[in-house]
Amino acid sequence: MNQPQRSTFRETVIGGAKHPGTELTVMSSAAGHYIGFRDEDGLPYSRETDYFPNEEEAHRAYIELTKVMYETPENTVLLPYVRNK
Repeated sequence: MNQPQRSTFRETVIGGAKHPGTELTVMSSAAGHYIGFRDEDGLPYSRETDYFPNEEEAHRAYIELTKVMYETPENTVLLPYVRNK
């Protein structure tokens, strides 16, 4: 059975990968909390940011990231925690 293609390092939606058609959200894994997209089935699709030590910091970054994405999208890549460098 073929596995769905998943984003890999440096393949982020912010960096130009195909948008999954879902909303950006705070997610978590064993490595920590991060901001990313889920696919249409609700599975993790991309990790757009570095990991945050706790959910509260991830939510603060989410608020900042979504504001920058909609107000000045060209500045999104300048945020220190965005993974497209």
